[in-house]
Amino acid sequence: MEGCVFDWSVPIFTALIGSLIGTFGGAWLVSWFQDRELSDVRRIAIKALKLFEKYDKKPFSAATDDFNSTLNVSEKQMVLVALHKLGLPIDIVGEESFNIHSVKFLNEIVDKDSIKGMILHVRKKYCDRFFYSDVQSYFVANNRIYALRATGKRFVKDVLSKSASKDKVTYYPESWQKNFSDGELRSILVLKKHLNEESNFDVKGNPKEDVMNKMVRDIDRGLYDNYLVWDYEMYENMVLQTNVTKSVQQMTNNHQ
Repeated sequence: MEGCVFDWSVPIFTALIGSLIGTFGGAWLVSWFQDRELSDVRRIAIKALKLFEKYDKKPFSAATDDFNSTLNVSEKQMVLVALHKLGLPIDIVGEESFNIHSVKFLNEIVDKDSIKGMILHVRKKYCDRFFYSDVQSYFVANNRIYALRATGKRFVKDVLSKSASKDKVTYYPESWQKNFSDGELRSILVLKKHLNEESNFDVKGNPKEDVMNKMVRDIDRGLYDNYLVWDYEMYENMVLQTNVTKSVQQMTNNHQ
């Protein structure tokens, strides 16, 4: 009709608005449903952590039966990796494969304030990405390195912390090797050599308690893993080659 001009901008604008609403509205709904699902998992994690509050000043291992009866297998599957990442001392070192039906804990002492801190981390969604992680794969894959770290910590606590230093020589407790298996001894030989430093002892030759505690923490954090996994023969060959290279360089410099 003459004088009647159709404005194409109206349907285009309407379609654009509808598309935006559909896109962002759909994304919002997906995000809302995901967060709602994760909020249920967070409640399970918090339920598990609150269980340990009543064991304040007692070893985590004392709560083993309580934990396994309070959480079913499905709940453990959802939150166990996240709880371990938070710092819950789950015992995954042993000859048997990890058993989710009977989760065990180490003898570390429960600190109520630390548990409250873990709960706060869960509520702030810091652990969401660890929920639903495959428990068997996570713990079995890391079993060897955790076993090595446990052996390394035993060496620091039971041997180095009870040693003495005199004239730059470290004197270890008598027959200390008998407390370690052959495999364990081989795994700590490089670590033992690395930690044989005079600076670890005070002027009287006694181990520095703060240094020993720091070593244990650093082993737990994986900072000594390179020494624990390094084959001792390969390490000795590397040291020998380094010393030979230094000797050759020194001889060369002396003849210049």
